[in-house]
Amino acid sequence: MKILKLSAIVLLLAVPSLVLALTPLLPLALLAFIGVIPVLLASLISIRLAAWCSGLIGFLVFLVELANPWPWAAAMLMVLVGLGIGCCAYRGWHTVAVIGSIWPASLLVGERVTIDTPSPTWFSGGFGELVLPALVVLLGAFWALLVSSAFLKGLPRSEPERVAAADALVYGVALAVLLGSATLAISLWLPGPNAGWILLTILVVARPGFAETKQRIITRSLGTVSGGLAAAILAVLLPFPAVLTTAGLLALFATILLQLKNSNYAVYAFALTAAVVLLSSGNGSVLEVDIQRVLFTVIGALLTAVVAAALELALRPLIKACQEGQVGAEKEFIGR
Repeated sequence: MKILKLSAIVLLLAVPSLVLALTPLLPLALLAFIGVIPVLLASLISIRLAAWCSGLIGFLVFLVELANPWPWAAAMLMVLVGLGIGCCAYRGWHTVAVIGSIWPASLLVGERVTIDTPSPTWFSGGFGELVLPALVVLLGAFWALLVSSAFLKGLPRSEPERVAAADALVYGVALAVLLGSATLAISLWLPGPNAGWILLTILVVARPGFAETKQRIITRSLGTVSGGLAAAILAVLLPFPAVLTTAGLLALFATILLQLKNSNYAVYAFALTAAVVLLSSGNGSVLEVDIQRVLFTVIGALLTAVVAAALELALRPLIKACQEGQVGAEKEFIGR
């Protein structure tokens, strides 16, 4: 029964995207879905957190559109995003923050969303071109907030998993270094829509605690390669755009359910990779997109492993001091 209810909620959440897909604003359909999943996950913790998430993700997309043309500005923005996720980890909100940062990060290093119109409109250029994507994201996010408030009653609440201050510090610094340097490198030397997969990999693979990060590198690599292989085989056997798009939407639907149920991470990575490859290949070769995604995933995973290990070694004395200080404070409190 819970699966059926979640399935119905996910379909209802997609209404703004479906409506936009039937209008001349089709390129904005995906933007309307950017804030849906993080708001849905935040609402399982608290509606107040979901409301904050709705506004912040719209503001982040506006900053992304503003910084897009300038590599150094884009890199600094992602440094702030990494530090912000580290702060969220201290409160146990890092999963929501990561999911909410994935698509904006991809937009930051990709081409701006444009709408072809027969005559100039307020969103054809200038400030309107910056504001429109953020407004569409806000529309989808607030719709998700409304649906979550109305239909998520009765579902089990999600308790935030707080991260120790020292681990949250290392996590935030690692993300800031990884995201900032990778964004700068992509903006300068790897332009193109698929290079954003490096940032996506960093965000999804990196986790508080190096042991968990190593495990995610392995499971994500396995899931990504197998999901990409499945998408490529499907593209060879059934090379029809309608079939591939439908399969991509079904994979995306499965990804959302797997995220909500905290399923095996390799299975989640499999569904996510298949969905993104099938939906983002456009008129090009699915196999070509598949190969690029896998390559960029390997690059992102290697960067994460190297930087996480280096930072753990560099900051180990600070972590140990923080842990000893915390233990000492607890003993003093108990002694009273």
